[in-house]
Amino acid sequence: MGSSKLRSGSEEGRLVLFDMDGVLFDSEPLHLRAKRELLGRAEVELPELTASVGVSNRRFWEEMRTRFSLRESPEQLAQRQTERVLALLEREGRPSEGLLELLSFLERAGVRSAVASSSPRRLCEGALRRLGLWRRFCALSCGDEVPGEKPAPDVYLRALALCGCAPAHAVAVEDSSTGIAAARAAGLFCIGYRNPTSGVQNLARADCTVDHLLEIPAILEGLWTI
Repeated sequence: MGSSKLRSGSEEGRLVLFDMDGVLFDSEPLHLRAKRELLGRAEVELPELTASVGVSNRRFWEEMRTRFSLRESPEQLAQRQTERVLALLEREGRPSEGLLELLSFLERAGVRSAVASSSPRRLCEGALRRLGLWRRFCALSCGDEVPGEKPAPDVYLRALALCGCAPAHAVAVEDSSTGIAAARAAGLFCIGYRNPTSGVQNLARADCTVDHLLEIPAILEGLWTI
């Protein structure tokens, strides 16, 4: 997907779509703690849990319920995980390093920001409010608001529709192979964010990768006239 496609999009405005978990804040360790607590199995191998990064909580709990003969439904377990993560966020949550500076750069440049996450709306909205980020985004598209979860493009297509933006005029920021697949399927230029707490993720399908969010402004300046 070439950058020339993006340069032509200024007449419709420009948009950066952020995944939430592992991109806007370092939430994956909180999710892992919640999953371990709910499983009641501290010995569960970390690689098995980190394999669920980018996968919806419902799908994860469907697999765990079968494997460990859990009595609660996947929906009940996913809800309990959401509540536990929100509680942890209250005490320990903070935006990813460089995120506030990146959002300020986008605002100064006239580039809108939105969120496209596999997580349910209760978790997304609760997290953004707790971290003081709620008013920094023009739209929020969540996993429980669309028919298909990542790697399907649905959550991104809904975010684009909410913002009235064509895929050619938008960029996605993702930290997982599943999320990158979803962004690409939606026709988006995708920046892969190498977050060390997201496990070993294959970011090869991203158009480019960064180790820090503050590398993104330079990439956008090369794509758009900012």
